[in-house]
Amino acid sequence: MKKDSLTVIFMRHVGKIWSFEIKTNRFIYILILLVCSILASMYFTYGYFSLCRERALLVKEIQRLELDIRNQLNSIEIKGVKPVYDPRSAPVSRGPGIPEKSKIATLVSSKISIGDFKVLTVESEPDIVNFTFTVFNNTEDNRLVSGYIAMIAQNEDINSPIYRGSSMVEVKNGVPVDYRKGQFFAIKYSKPLKGSIKRPKGGVGFKEIVIFVYSIEGDILQKKSFRIKT
Repeated sequence: MKKDSLTVIFMRHVGKIWSFEIKTNRFIYILILLVCSILASMYFTYGYFSLCRERALLVKEIQRLELDIRNQLNSIEIKGVKPVYDPRSAPVSRGPGIPEKSKIATLVSSKISIGDFKVLTVESEPDIVNFTFTVFNNTEDNRLVSGYIAMIAQNEDINSPIYRGSSMVEVKNGVPVDYRKGQFFAIKYSKPLKGSIKRPKGGVGFKEIVIFVYSIEGDILQKKSFRIKT
């Protein structure tokens, strides 16, 4: 055996001996590479399972918050409340499998308000209407309020009204088809938000931005319109 090499001997179960020689420095390199591979594998495996655990905890927390909100809504007793009819706040078409608007929606509408609306001028996006606004939590104890926000740009001043929703929001007769396609939110105090809607073709612009705020169950917590110039 050479001085700078090692002889590795294996004893097979049939009694035969199998051996080979390997240089010492090469054996050390292989050993270091093997150790590094094992450590890297352990590190990435630990990171993967940590992410899975955090995701599971996050899903559980969201479910708990939704359950708390549902319990709070169910605990409200309506006594002598006579909501004022607003023709612009007609029940929303929700699509198949979505419950109709709850009778407590009018009572809880004061939980949320919308303000600080502003249209932005973005020279690099001339075909898009960009705007910002702030959603405020009006509950006395600032308990968490969550749900979905759908934004619609419209022009009802023409013979064939134009409606267009933001992102994945589909619009029918001026209202969202499925409120769950809107942007999810959860606030304790206030939250600034951004919206963007593509302008219609043909030179006809939008005249109004309508913001719908829904609860987790689909009740309308707030609906507010803002006149714009495009």
